[in-house]
Amino acid sequence: MPATAEKLTHPQTPLQLLLFVDERPSSTEQLQQLRQYLERLKADYPLEFEVVDVGAQPYLAEHFKLVATPALIKINPPPRHVLAGSNLVAQLQEWWARWKHDAIEHLTLPPDAKDTVATQPLLASMNNFAELIQLTEEIFQLKQENEELQRVLQFKDRIISMLAHDLR
Repeated sequence: MPATAEKLTHPQTPLQLLLFVDERPSSTEQLQQLRQYLERLKADYPLEFEVVDVGAQPYLAEHFKLVATPALIKINPPPRHVLAGSNLVAQLQEWWARWKHDAIEHLTLPPDAKDTVATQPLLASMNNFAELIQLTEEIFQLKQENEELQRVLQFKDRIISMLAHDLR
């Protein structure tokens, strides 16, 4: 299943969820059931959910520290909450009233309190978020490569120094 990489967080959507899935055949049926349930909930209360394939975007799974799929993460309103396992619909039924209450409560916060909450790390879109994680990973790899090249250069400098000393 391809991951959608469109919107992730929009201030006008009070409840935002990420659904992490993999390519296992057993998870396909669970995913369909969960999507249907989320669509029914969407009719009751506005929510936004994105499906992320961990095979296509493993850095997102790593960022959210996921160890099992399927997993459903409530990213907005804070605090973040993770549901994982084969019984996501049952877990969601248990948590839905609380999440809905939190979203309504978050919407009724005064603007200055929302600014405090908004300082928590939420990015405007999945594309920006994914790009940020990829760039961070690339910077890390480049730093490691740079360190290795520095070690090789120092080794070669020592060899040249020894050869120059022997030639004198």
